[in-house]
Amino acid sequence: VASTASGGNVPICHIVNFMPFSLVDENGHRTVYNEDSTLESGVAVMLAAQHLNAGDGRVVPEVAGLSDRCPIRFTVEWMDTDFIEKTAVNSAIDLTNRRLPEREPCAITGALRSAVSIPSSLITGLRGYPQVSGVSTSASLDDKNLYPLFGRTVPSDAGTAVAAVLYMRNVLGIRYIAMVHTSDAYGTAYARGMNDAIAEHAPDMTIFSFILRFGANKEEVQNTVALLKQTQCQYFFGVLFDHDADAVLTEAVSQGIAGDGRHNWLFSDSIGSVDLRSNIRRDSALSR
Repeated sequence: VASTASGGNVPICHIVNFMPFSLVDENGHRTVYNEDSTLESGVAVMLAAQHLNAGDGRVVPEVAGLSDRCPIRFTVEWMDTDFIEKTAVNSAIDLTNRRLPEREPCAITGALRSAVSIPSSLITGLRGYPQVSGVSTSASLDDKNLYPLFGRTVPSDAGTAVAAVLYMRNVLGIRYIAMVHTSDAYGTAYARGMNDAIAEHAPDMTIFSFILRFGANKEEVQNTVALLKQTQCQYFFGVLFDHDADAVLTEAVSQGIAGDGRHNWLFSDSIGSVDLRSNIRRDSALSR
């Protein structure tokens, strides 16, 4: 509750957004992160709060006049997760320990990576705070006993893996494919979903699976791409985030399994249209 200039009280719903605005490498170096349009997402949260407070229905018609019907006003705050679990867990603990006069949250949005949402939503859920993500898709988060107050606005990997397999087999005619997936909760759950989907919907399809550590170094990428090459597949499927995908594709071109017109690369929903970015040089390996 906040006090007004006239001496009245206004009920406040404080929304805290877990989002990675920084990327911390294995040496502790921090850089600004916006490859998943995180800054734009932050602005979108601000706009949503403004529309709720003003009863502005230009984007969501049902919001029109809300400010006249509902006395609650919305405020927003951001917490930088650094794209890693530890930071998000510490933030979740600090956030749910707040007491007046600090502004206590009524809900949390985020995080981006499933590996970050899993431990943070475990804490927020146990302490009675709902957490909603529009990006985290790991099927592990479907467990309502562990994550009773977690919700999301996107399907889990268990469903998207089925669609991916059906498209690969029935539309592209793929019989053999090599998959490389990130080592975190998202990649592990997606890989499990792919294997389950192939067993049920495309039993005549063969998949070779390889794990790449999240934030892998150059040597790890080289070794993993060499293993992919050994499969002699013409189709490859990456369940990777943008920075790892850039490194893998660059190495794949170097080892002759990308950019040659014979080998084909597909990616999961962890790679968006903005991730293979417009600032890639035209003569770059990634532009092929």
